Amino acid sequence: GLPSQADMERVRQWLDLPIGQLPLSDVETLLQRHAENLRSAAKAARCKECKWPSWTPGAKMGADQAHRVLAWLIELWARYETARQGYDGALVAMQTGFGMARHLGQGPTIMQGLIGAAVGGVMCKEVEQFIEGAGSPNLFYALANIPKPLIEIDQAIENEKNVGLAQAPNEAVRQELEKVLTPAHERSRLVTRRLDANLAALQCVEALRAYAASHSGRLPASLSDVTEPAV
Repeated sequence: GLPSQADMERVRQWLDLPIGQLPLSDVETLLQRHAENLRSAAKAARCKECKWPSWTPGAKMGADQAHRVLAWLIELWARYETARQGYDGALVAMQTGFGMARHLGQGPTIMQGLIGAAVGGVMCKEVEQFIEGAGSPNLFYALANIPKPLIEIDQAIENEKNVGLAQAPNEAVRQELEKVLTPAHERSRLVTRRLDANLAALQCVEALRAYAASHSGRLPASLSDVTEPAV
């Protein structure tokens, strides 16, 4: 099963600590207790797509809180591996998190897409921690190969929009409802675009890091100077 409420309180407290203060032994003990969950998540994340069951309007898809709990566990896993410079393990953890985000983004509801975007945002924080790790490998090409957009929320928006509009008793109500829904849907799209922008920024940072590594630690005068890898 997933961690207890008390365990999750500890997980959140640990994730608020500077990475150098992470109690590695305690974290390892908790992660080992939930190793089967993490192995299953890592295996699932490698599937090309998630085939969600048919959606019935008004029905809740999946266990939202369980997804959040699993995402925090994966984040802690990535943080633990980076803290001990186990970069291969950190890469597997981050791949698992981004894969989970992608699959949630393929769900038929807007809420699933937003949770997927939140999971992706959490993984971006772990990429930052990884980049700052001593001797960590460069992730430019790994980040370049992440699907863009990572979260495909447009279909979920259409699903829920069509259901809502179909229930309108007349054209006047339909138009008024559309005026209310459109800004909310745009905010959902903005959340997913922000995630893609964050990933692009991290990719740019890694290009700069690659440049500095081959130029005696110097940064370029401008991004146009970075040609291998090209920004």
